[in-house]
Amino acid sequence: MTKNDAIGLRQFSLSADQFAALFPFHLVIDQQMQIIQVGGVLERILAPIQILNSPLEAHFCINRPNCAVTFEAICQQTRSLFLMRSLHKDMQLKGQIVCGENGDQLIFLGSPWITDITNLKNLELSIDDFPLYDSVSDYLFLLQAKNSALTDAKKLTTKLTEQRAELRATASRLTTLIESLQIGVLLEDENRCVILVNQEFCNLFEIPVPPAALQGMDCRQASESSKELFVEPEKFIRRVDEILNKGEIVVNQEWQLQDGRTLEQDYAPIVVDGKFYGHLWKYRDITQRKQSENALKLSEERLALALDAVEEGLWDWNLATGEIYLSPRWYTMLGYRPYELKENIKVVDKLIHPEDQKLMRQKLIAHIKGYTAFYEAEVRFLTKSGKWKWILDRGKLVNRDFQGKFLRMVGTHTDITERKKAEEELQQQYQRALLLKQITEKNSPVFKTRKNSPNNSNRSTAHFAG
Repeated sequence: MTKNDAIGLRQFSLSADQFAALFPFHLVIDQQMQIIQVGGVLERILAPIQILNSPLEAHFCINRPNCAVTFEAICQQTRSLFLMRSLHKDMQLKGQIVCGENGDQLIFLGSPWITDITNLKNLELSIDDFPLYDSVSDYLFLLQAKNSALTDAKKLTTKLTEQRAELRATASRLTTLIESLQIGVLLEDENRCVILVNQEFCNLFEIPVPPAALQGMDCRQASESSKELFVEPEKFIRRVDEILNKGEIVVNQEWQLQDGRTLEQDYAPIVVDGKFYGHLWKYRDITQRKQSENALKLSEERLALALDAVEEGLWDWNLATGEIYLSPRWYTMLGYRPYELKENIKVVDKLIHPEDQKLMRQKLIAHIKGYTAFYEAEVRFLTKSGKWKWILDRGKLVNRDFQGKFLRMVGTHTDITERKKAEEELQQQYQRALLLKQITEKNSPVFKTRKNSPNNSNRSTAHFAG
């Protein structure tokens, strides 16, 4: 309300504020059909147009009832429903017109006719602008609830559609991935019926039909029909039942087949959010790997026998990690029990005599840089008893990465302590013989200094001769 707030209120026994709160869209019209009072919300909607103290016809067109826009004509329609269209806004007011207490005023009591939530947005209205008694409020609540439900339904439908599409794409990718794997894959449901199987599985178990033909098949019957492929068929069936009963993950279970092949079996129960959905089996042919492992084992045994025969220790150094493998003979050569030390290159370095470390590193670097075909150094190693033992340390770089950098070095240890003692003894004997020769020669400086002392000469000769 903006002017003449008390107009027409006495018959309602309301204060100006109460009337404004109850009828925010009201109009008060005098006998000359001039608008003399406007509800606050209606005035806000029509702003900046000023409708106060101006003719009703300048701002509204009465669409219903069909009557002349005169004071007398409208007074005769006070029991009718009025629809008034705004000439300034896309809005219709719906309500009733009553006569004032003295019969000299018309009071329009109503509100905008709302048919959609978009009408509210266009008029910049909210539900709070409508009085609680107005049925429009209930209608708007219903519209909002409906629109919210429709919006949520659309979002949910869109999300479900996207999820279905993503699920189909994921299933397609998974199927393609499983088909391309070089291992046999069997996926069973909780009743042990085939959900998915790939071609490699069919190849491993000599199944002559395409994978799609196996879907829905009872895996119990399939196991019975395939068990004769195994060297121990009944053991295979019992083991499968045991795995299923325990429901635990199993990896690297090996099975021998009648045709000489070796299969490796993995199993995992399919559990999502605590709910069990089925079984996943994987089989791979590891025949070549087993043959290689057996050949390597045989080769290692032969190498170990050869090294033991020549009493040499073996070392295998990982240059990237610093880890080093030391054979049992390497340990016993230095008085240790096999694998007593931590197998790391830093631990081994600490056993080398300080006077030999510089020379050893020089030769090692020369080999790493490619200056020598082999690494070879004679160094002293500390034994467990605290004594030093001479070792011939030999090795060669093997295994490069894709950048050409060496990853591994392999070599041997040979105990040369006795040889070094013999060499030292020979050197001492040589020095003695050389000195003896110098003493006995006539022109020797030693002889000249002692020529007048034969006794001294004889004593020296006797000493160096041993």
